[in-house]
Amino acid sequence: MNLKKSIKFAFPWVLTIAIFSIIFSKIEFSEAIKVFRQADIMLVSLSILVCLLMFIFFSPSRYREVLRVLGCPLSYKETFILRIGSIPLKGI
Repeated sequence: MNLKKSIKFAFPWVLTIAIFSIIFSKIEFSEAIKVFRQADIMLVSLSILVCLLMFIFFSPSRYREVLRVLGCPLSYKETFILRIGSIPLKGI
């Protein structure tokens, strides 16, 4: 049973690393740097700000409402911690 849990834990990591290595092996590093230098820093900053605001304010509120409907009322702080804690699972 322990082997099965280990495989379930390791497989998503190995698969993610394999996919990223395949994708990044096709891209030259110097071209990626050129593209980043050509990007408008104001637009990049604005998009990061919007993503952070959505992540901090709207996403926990949405999860809080879903949990409330399911009969599990939580405070905003608890919902935020739950959202932060689920980031690694979402990444995998």
